[in-house]
Amino acid sequence: MTKVVTLAPGESVSVDWAGLFDVEADLPKACVPERSDGLEFGTKCDHSSAVPSGSFSFSAEAGTLRDCSQNIAGGCHECEPNPEGGCTTPYALIGGSLLTARATVELDARSRNQPVTLIFAD
Repeated sequence: MTKVVTLAPGESVSVDWAGLFDVEADLPKACVPERSDGLEFGTKCDHSSAVPSGSFSFSAEAGTLRDCSQNIAGGCHECEPNPEGGCTTPYALIGGSLLTARATVELDARSRNQPVTLIFAD
């Protein structure tokens, strides 16, 4: 489900991240069972890996309007208050002028809970 978080000036929202990312890997042929119909099972799998220490770039997009034109129910749902701040509108998209926030930070793999701050400015 898509949803839009609406923030008033000065409000913020926090998103938790475990410091993991997905890695695609090849399975060894010995681990892939043979099918009776002769077709092959997929030989790729995804697994999580911890982010190593280093420099990483983060980005996020925001819009100046909520766009509910794609909502098959017609119009926006009520904006539901969030305990962290702002409110959430289910099934909405961002619209209007698009804003991008970026930050490049040094992360230390031993301390995964380092905050990364992204600030939108128009």
